[in-house]
Amino acid sequence: SDGAARAAQIAGIGNNAGKGVHGFQIGGLANLSGDRVNGAQIAGFTSEADGPLNGVQLSGLFNEAADTVSGLQLSAIFNNTDGALRGGQLTGLVNNTEGTVEGLQIGAISNSSSGESVTGGQIAGLANAAGSGSRVFQASIWNIIGPESNAIQIGAIGNRERVTPPRGSDSDEENSTEAVQADNKPSTVVQVSSIYNNTGTTNDSRGVMISGIYNRAGNAFSGLQLGLLNLTEEVRGVQLGLVNDSDELRGVQLGLINIVDGSFRFPLINVSWRSNGDE
Repeated sequence: SDGAARAAQIAGIGNNAGKGVHGFQIGGLANLSGDRVNGAQIAGFTSEADGPLNGVQLSGLFNEAADTVSGLQLSAIFNNTDGALRGGQLTGLVNNTEGTVEGLQIGAISNSSSGESVTGGQIAGLANAAGSGSRVFQASIWNIIGPESNAIQIGAIGNRERVTPPRGSDSDEENSTEAVQADNKPSTVVQVSSIYNNTGTTNDSRGVMISGIYNRAGNAFSGLQLGLLNLTEEVRGVQLGLVNDSDELRGVQLGLINIVDGSFRFPLINVSWRSNGDE
């Protein structure tokens, strides 16, 4: 059909609505809409909307929307939207959005928001990635967030906060760590992993870091670090581990080896409330 489908298209092989769908398409192999979809696309292989999707895409292989998705994409292999996601993506392999996410992504392998913020949840078998300013729960083998986020990260191996340059910026100045640090809005994190947690080197952070081996906070960290090796630029709280290392200490180190500003301090318990770490 060269025009809009305003009721239903049902075919054994495929459906094509050149000017959009206001209803539903059911195709044995594929569905194609040349514009927005207000309704549902159901196909054995693939469904594609060249505009926004307000409704549901259900396909055996993959789904594609060229603009914002307000609803659900469900496929066996891959879901992608070139705009924001307001709803859910559920797939056997990979979910990706090119815009912000407000909702839930569940993928057997990975979920990504292409550097944009996520408000909601990401659950994956391998990896999750969310951009700066996220308010997100992540559960996977490996989880990544951007600066200035509030996050709960449960990682089988590790969790990390990374520098996320502003999208579309080209200059070195815009992409530098210093530029991202300018506002210094702290991230609030709960990171739990078997091996590794890292809050990055950009902004201050606060919360809880629990790891079987290694916790790293690049700037000031307010809260609790619990692991065999705890490392941070400035502690405002508690480090509990075999080895604790901080450039500055405003709190308590509980460990066999306690280091402040490169100098060994009292073993087992070391307390200081001064910014330079001196007793």
